[in-house]
Amino acid sequence: MTTRAKDPIQQSLREKKALWNKKVSVLIENVIQLKQMMNGKVSKFSTEKSKITEPIPNNPASILSELMQDFTEILKEGNDIVSAQKDYSENRKKPTK
Repeated sequence: MTTRAKDPIQQSLREKKALWNKKVSVLIENVIQLKQMMNGKVSKFSTEKSKITEPIPNNPASILSELMQDFTEILKEGNDIVSAQKDYSENRKKPTK
């Protein structure tokens, strides 16, 4: 369990990063599952093995399109986090020495 930050802006940034990390993990898992399907293995996208002499099952083009949309959303959110963290680091109160 992680500790909460006393600074609400920092806590919000931590929460955004945690959610973003979960989305990235789901995307990575889906890409792996697509790769398995493309290679003829059982995956979450295809419950049956396939051979190279058969068409790839379950319309891989639509799966790729959906993964691209997910990636685009993750990219935008990641850039927003980068910008928010840069702004936070430049404008937060610095500890006095």
